[in-house]
Amino acid sequence: MQTVAKAKNVSNFAALIAINVKYFSMKVSKILFSLLSVFFILFISCNDAEDEDVPLYSSYSNTMVKSFYLSDDTTSIVDNLSKRFFTIDLVSGNIYNADSLPYGTDISHLVANMEFSSPSKVEIYIKGKDDSGNDKTTTINYLESPSDSIDFSGGRGSVTMTVVAADGTTQRDYVIDVRVHQVKADSLIWENLSGSGLPASDAVAQKTLMKDGSVYCFTENESGEYSLFKTATPGQGNWQKGTISGISDLDINSIIVSPEGFFALVGTSDLKTLVSSSDGVSWSPVAGSSAFYSLIGMYESTLLGIVKDGSAYKYASYPQQGELTAVPADFPVSGFSNTVSYKSDWGTSQIVFVGGRLSDGHSFSNSVWGFDGENWVSLNNVNGGAGGAPITPREGAMFFTYYTYKYHSSLDYYTELLTYFIIGGSDGTKVLNDIYTTTDLGGFWTKAEDGSSLSLPKDIKGRAFASAVVCEESLDIRSSQMSWNLLESPVIPTGMRRYTKALTTEPVPFIYMFGGVDENGDLYDEVWRGVITRLTFEPIP
Repeated sequence: MQTVAKAKNVSNFAALIAINVKYFSMKVSKILFSLLSVFFILFISCNDAEDEDVPLYSSYSNTMVKSFYLSDDTTSIVDNLSKRFFTIDLVSGNIYNADSLPYGTDISHLVANMEFSSPSKVEIYIKGKDDSGNDKTTTINYLESPSDSIDFSGGRGSVTMTVVAADGTTQRDYVIDVRVHQVKADSLIWENLSGSGLPASDAVAQKTLMKDGSVYCFTENESGEYSLFKTATPGQGNWQKGTISGISDLDINSIIVSPEGFFALVGTSDLKTLVSSSDGVSWSPVAGSSAFYSLIGMYESTLLGIVKDGSAYKYASYPQQGELTAVPADFPVSGFSNTVSYKSDWGTSQIVFVGGRLSDGHSFSNSVWGFDGENWVSLNNVNGGAGGAPITPREGAMFFTYYTYKYHSSLDYYTELLTYFIIGGSDGTKVLNDIYTTTDLGGFWTKAEDGSSLSLPKDIKGRAFASAVVCEESLDIRSSQMSWNLLESPVIPTGMRRYTKALTTEPVPFIYMFGGVDENGDLYDEVWRGVITRLTFEPIP
């Protein structure tokens, strides 16, 4: 009985195992069938895809370019060429430098250094022209002649490479693109918004200021009527017009931005009434303020200016801080540039301005003056020496901060520097169109020489009392009401997409130059837009 029972149990156990094995086998078969089905579908899908040139990943390891760099070239304008980074895109088969080489770099005889897995053949094909102008292709066997120079000057697609794997069959094609900027990356280029000019076509005076992300353009016409035009996108237009009320004899050039709105002076005598506005449209006298001769700017919440007491000129403020004190003979009393905020190396906050007319009525200053909350001081040595400034005396100059770039050859990268710009003004005899820059207000100023990357093109005439604001906008902003005239100065050509593309999402800081007057005091009905070219570049694969 026990033997029979054991035999039955064994039989049942064996049957159970058989059932489980069969069930397991069916499950495995179904799983394998499913996986094979998915693979088959994916295979068909890949072969049906539009981009049939993209190879399977299985071939990458056998035909991979593991590294790529250029040899240093003593004749090149680029230091440490070998440190330039190149992207190796195995999916698209592209090898390129996202950061283009400087404008003017000779790339017609460069040596490429590459590392592979275990290729049986590497051939480089260079498309070009023979002496008769006919198409020709030069082939380099890279494994045999790795030091042969390559001409990359033909542009994208002119240099290709085929890497054949160790099996002698699997191969991969690459496009090698050495990119060079087609304009000088550090050029200051300008465009003229000549389709509309100033937002008020009948203006005889203007003052344009930046406040809370919007541009405010104040104008006066021949009838003595005042208007305000406001927009957040001066490159596109969309000006909102308001008619200024409540005042007459407004000194347009005196308008300055305050934390609460705007201050300005009205009147025709040396003692003008201080007025204020919260929106730039409705103005009213400021109760309890002195009669000012001129306004300089705001230091935090304090308005700074000049009053005239008989024949003496004195520092003044609103609210008034302490006793009125006489200004020194070399301190200007009118014609200042706009003020710019400045923080010294030791952390002191100041406002600064440049130039202006002195109290004798005919001489001009070439100093940058700074106020730290208590005292005014000249931030340069106008008589030369270690801190000497080459700025020539002037009034009505534009003064603003922007950017320049310093190249570090040892590490091959650029540092963005906050830079102070001075443009134009009048020296009493002629109006100017020069540019001075510095990255250190206590040090040297550098004048942009004619034809240099920062100089103004000849299309921009000299002018005084123009307004400059820096506003961030999308690079591709255009308006049907405006036609942009490109100047003889460097511009971004349409064929540049091979190297770079215009930024479309990141905002670009533009310099906007409004109006200004000529030697006769006549207003230019112009708005110019400037930008450092480097700020408009973004690499494309």
